[in-house]
Amino acid sequence: MRFDRKLINACWAALAVLASGCDAGFVGGFPDPNAPGPNAPGANGDVIGDPSLNNVARAPLYQCDPAQAPPVQPLRRMTRAQVRNTFQELISKFAPTSAGTVWTAMGTALNRLPQDLRSGSIRSHGGFAQFDQAVQQEHADALYDLGGVLGAEFTRTTARRTEVFKACATNADTSDDERCLSNFIQSFGARALRRPLTSEEVQFFRTAKRPADTSAVAPAVLADVVSLIVQSPEFFYFVEQGQEGAEADLNGYELASRLSYHFWQAPPDDTLWDAAASGELLTDAGYRAQVERLSSSPRAFVAMDDFFKHWLHLENLPELDLLLVTPKFAAYAGPDAPGPDTREAVIEDVLAAVRYEARRQGSLSDLLNNRYSFAQDPLLARIYRAPVWDGASAPPAFGSQARPGLIGRAAFLMTGAAKTRPIMKGVTIRQDLLCESLPPPPADATSVPVDPSPDATTRERVELVTQSPGSGCSGCHMGRINPLGFATEAFDGLGRERTSEAIFDDAGNKVAERPVRTDSVPRILSGDVTPSEGAADVARLLDESGHVHSCFARMAFRFSFGRKEQDGDGCSLSRLESLTLENRPLMEIWREVAFLEQFKKRSFP
Repeated sequence: MRFDRKLINACWAALAVLASGCDAGFVGGFPDPNAPGPNAPGANGDVIGDPSLNNVARAPLYQCDPAQAPPVQPLRRMTRAQVRNTFQELISKFAPTSAGTVWTAMGTALNRLPQDLRSGSIRSHGGFAQFDQAVQQEHADALYDLGGVLGAEFTRTTARRTEVFKACATNADTSDDERCLSNFIQSFGARALRRPLTSEEVQFFRTAKRPADTSAVAPAVLADVVSLIVQSPEFFYFVEQGQEGAEADLNGYELASRLSYHFWQAPPDDTLWDAAASGELLTDAGYRAQVERLSSSPRAFVAMDDFFKHWLHLENLPELDLLLVTPKFAAYAGPDAPGPDTREAVIEDVLAAVRYEARRQGSLSDLLNNRYSFAQDPLLARIYRAPVWDGASAPPAFGSQARPGLIGRAAFLMTGAAKTRPIMKGVTIRQDLLCESLPPPPADATSVPVDPSPDATTRERVELVTQSPGSGCSGCHMGRINPLGFATEAFDGLGRERTSEAIFDDAGNKVAERPVRTDSVPRILSGDVTPSEGAADVARLLDESGHVHSCFARMAFRFSFGRKEQDGDGCSLSRLESLTLENRPLMEIWREVAFLEQFKKRSFP
């Protein structure tokens, strides 16, 4: 490559500074997710919103104050998934007949893109990949390599150059070479940068690092142009300038980009691009038509899947077959030993339930109470006591009335160990589904001497360790964590229904079998002492509380805007929350994000 990395790195450094802002509480251009502002919802208490509302079921936790201006939206970069999707779309559009070959050639360079990390620890509550706005040298290096590979692949053969750059790049007529290059820069550059290029930009890409007297359509020149365009910081960042004379209003191309990445995690298709170019997207009717079209496409589930994977921490599910080498877990699993594909099947079961409810206009409550099996894996279907689902026909119901909806799915029950880990399950429900924060364990949490009986049940062991008087643990564990986990003790560490717990020693010998207890006082709402007999009661109380619905609205906002909520976000949060509490369809709420004023406008410093 004839242009060097220094020019590219300098541009990236400048953009990174612009994105980072000046406030001490910002990291990579976004509010530090571990240090919300003093007036942010949930900043001063464990439960989101006004603590005085904790005892009111189905009460909204957010209020709209129209006098508060929305916060400035920081400059955002693409996620790793969005970069991959953007390259795939560019390849499919400009090299359709050889797209598979080109995509395969990009594999190594694509894999070099750094993974996006959640804010904080691996189980950072409320974090999304969109929060990671750090730009490493590895990002610049990966895009440099990706540009080089794409340029090389687009120019590899005469036939491919003809396909990508049109016949003017390979015919014998040299009089149209300059026009040929300019036309390509205008078309490819516009789609890569998601807006039309100015004449000055076209001229820059035509002449940058191009040796004098070199043909405009020489393969090396064309390859360099492709590479330079995709290494532009505006490829990687969502740069928005607003409409001329009304900068707070996004222009058509900026709106098109926001819509396509919100619904599809990919750049605008031809229909959306044309609506932006014609001005139709700036009309109420035209905008609504595009929102309906994009949200009705099967591609909309790409973003929705990503959201639920992050919100429910599905990617934290362990590799379930790793402990089969130990005698204890092998004996515990018996004939139901998980295989290398079990983990993905368990995750897909949840996502298939989400898609099922979204397609049939189901609500969040419908998802919480969905008792259909979407298991296409024989082991998972056996655990659910249901037939294997074919992926197309109506899904079969769970084989037992005792298994509730979402929290009864294997993704919430499987631990990858010969134990049920009720503490982990209680924390998951409290943090992920209720959006409540939990303090870290005290420094002396492991200093309490315990000597459980060899035939003690999991519940008895947990109670002994965490609920002993004076341990410093009992406050949180007795009141907020353990009761939620104990409610699911009617299911073992593989998600199998049970009435007793088989206890094995390290050698895999069964030493005891004891009845399990699932009764508890889960305290879904602060001060609520409603008793529960098990998972079905907890599932009902979660749904009735409305706090899961408020949590969903909060997480949908964070995912869509790539940041935590701040002062001025109350109107957007209130709108999403009200729809969720009204049990409106999941996809309707997803669409509603695109109609929020904050989505269609931008507050500039």
